[in-house]
Amino acid sequence: VLREEDIVADIQQAAKLADGVLVSLHWGEEFHQVPRESDRALARRLIDAGALAILGHHPHVLQGAEWYRQGLIIYSMGNFVFDMKDDATYDTAVAIIMMKKVPPVTVPYKPSTRPLMIESLTYEPVRIKRGIYGPGILTDQDKKRIQQLIVSRLKLLGTTSHIRTDGGVEVKSPDLGRL
Repeated sequence: VLREEDIVADIQQAAKLADGVLVSLHWGEEFHQVPRESDRALARRLIDAGALAILGHHPHVLQGAEWYRQGLIIYSMGNFVFDMKDDATYDTAVAIIMMKKVPPVTVPYKPSTRPLMIESLTYEPVRIKRGIYGPGILTDQDKKRIQQLIVSRLKLLGTTSHIRTDGGVEVKSPDLGRL
């Protein structure tokens, strides 16, 4: 059971000790393509409490990601090693988060003393192979399908992305232009 007051207190304590706090949450509805509004609201409150990023899992399918203030929220990272029956759970991705050190800055909505900021999120398409229930060789057809799946799930949350020439789907921080 998620107890928001406990999570907020933990984030606030960790933020005093760390350059950045990444929170992994087991949440959401299994097989749903879009996160619940209650999860979106909670994620934003956790970013407000001091989390740099929320890394969600449990729905077993990729859901989108979004930026909130200076934080990144990945609602569901899909599966990586799992033995599900539903075909939708075999199209997945690895999330690569690029961070950089920054001096303290002030942005319109709140001053930042965080020494880290997230520059970008890149999804690298992965297809889980039946029988071994782990990453398998990705065909061009699989890669294109998963790229489009990622782009569509991001778009559902209003997040802009582009497909890179190396095959990854990149989402840059909207704060980069302000700093």
